[in-house]
Amino acid sequence: MIDLKDVFSEGTLSLPLSVIVEKSAVDINGIANDIEVNCEAANETGIVHLRGTAAFIYNSQCDRCAKDIKKRIKIPIKHILVTTLQNEDNEDYILIPDMKLDLKSLASADVILNFPSKIICKTDCKGICADCGKNLNDESCICEKETDNRLLKLKDFLDK
Repeated sequence: MIDLKDVFSEGTLSLPLSVIVEKSAVDINGIANDIEVNCEAANETGIVHLRGTAAFIYNSQCDRCAKDIKKRIKIPIKHILVTTLQNEDNEDYILIPDMKLDLKSLASADVILNFPSKIICKTDCKGICADCGKNLNDESCICEKETDNRLLKLKDFLDK
């Protein structure tokens, strides 16, 4: 737990925060190392903002071409911290009534919730051919693509 009493009480104070979250705390296969969390808690006109990143190495396969990849992933951490809330259902704020922040727990949740749904080897990855299985990044395939019967009339029209 990190004590943020000084940040909440001082008008312009900012506090750098760093923790290491063990990879076992985040249930995502492929995370190769512990997660480095670097943030800053800053009081900006009475509102405490937490901004930073959680960074780690991810080993897996490309979701398009199945090539083995090793990528450094950075997950943004951005929250507004408050000591009281009038409406406790408001998810825009993180409530810390005792001014003590569990940054490891918060960062773990951020990594899980913001983890990319697809990891690809490069932005222009072409994937693999659905028919022959060739990696289209390495070579072209000569498979004939089937035309949807519903589009045959349109093809005839475009050929004219």
